[in-house]
Amino acid sequence: MKRQVTLSPHNPAWKQAFRAEMAHLTPIFGDNLVDIHHIGSTAVSGIKAKPTIDMLPIVWDIQQVDNLNEALAAAGYIHRGEHGVPGRRYFRKGSDAEHTHHIHTFQVGSPEIARHLLFRDYLRTHSTRARDYDRLKTQLAQVYQDDPAAYTHAKTEFILAIEREAFTWQRERERPLCTLTTPRLQLIALSIEQLYSFRQDPSLVAASLNLPLTTDITHPVVHQAVGIKLSKMRLADATHHPWYTYWLIVLCDDNLGIGTVGFKGEPDLRGRVEIGYGLSSSHRNHGFMTEAVQSLIAWAFTQPNCITVFAHTDPANIPSHRVLQKIGMKRTAEINDEWRWEMNEEG
Repeated sequence: MKRQVTLSPHNPAWKQAFRAEMAHLTPIFGDNLVDIHHIGSTAVSGIKAKPTIDMLPIVWDIQQVDNLNEALAAAGYIHRGEHGVPGRRYFRKGSDAEHTHHIHTFQVGSPEIARHLLFRDYLRTHSTRARDYDRLKTQLAQVYQDDPAAYTHAKTEFILAIEREAFTWQRERERPLCTLTTPRLQLIALSIEQLYSFRQDPSLVAASLNLPLTTDITHPVVHQAVGIKLSKMRLADATHHPWYTYWLIVLCDDNLGIGTVGFKGEPDLRGRVEIGYGLSSSHRNHGFMTEAVQSLIAWAFTQPNCITVFAHTDPANIPSHRVLQKIGMKRTAEINDEWRWEMNEEG
């Protein structure tokens, strides 16, 4: 039987169906999985949809997904490759006439992730535009009931308009906390919303700031650190968030995000605060990290109650030692197999 366009009223059970399938898929993707999102019309309350659960897994390495074809086939999924979208791994579940689930897999950093999630979130928070989309889908389903491809194509112009509105909405919603400027760099303190987006996928922050990020700007260790920062930011006064967040290091000439730097909370009762940082491998050995760390420490010493900035390094991390030495930090101790470095306000 040929597949037809059949829309159903929104069903709250779709959310539960997504959660059940996410629980089933998570162990299949294993450690390569960053997150799985419910996308498409079944993820937006109040609008009709084809009763197909669309899912967007984000992975660290898209090439590893090619090794899951057999395991996903055992779970009922048919592998369809990129299926017209570069960088995607697409799978569908169900018969030719009725698809029950779709998997759209992308690697961290793919702009497709931001496009899908912003479209969903914009419709969730803008009921008027969601109703507009619902009316359009209803009309088109009547015209193209026997032609799913034509139905999808006919929605394209409206979807592109919503995407433009969504990206503008995100940029207005996620303004940075503050910025610092050096001769070659800009340091952008990410808001709590931007840091949350950064944890979901860096491409979301890239979209909100209208600048690309290097592909290795984040990895599992940073992903875990962002989660810790978010939990602390939610408990802190908003005016103190610059102490808890990551500051994005942007190369001004290329308008490119190349790393992160930040503190691990506010200064303690003795005025001490720890700094941490990371840089894209392709931008090391140019003095960028020295410039960024020096600038952020200078900012810290202009804030109330900050007397000492310190850092911990692995004894074998020679590049990090050079950064700290260049900005004037002194090695003061060895604690738990790590070197401790310090700089006081008076220099």
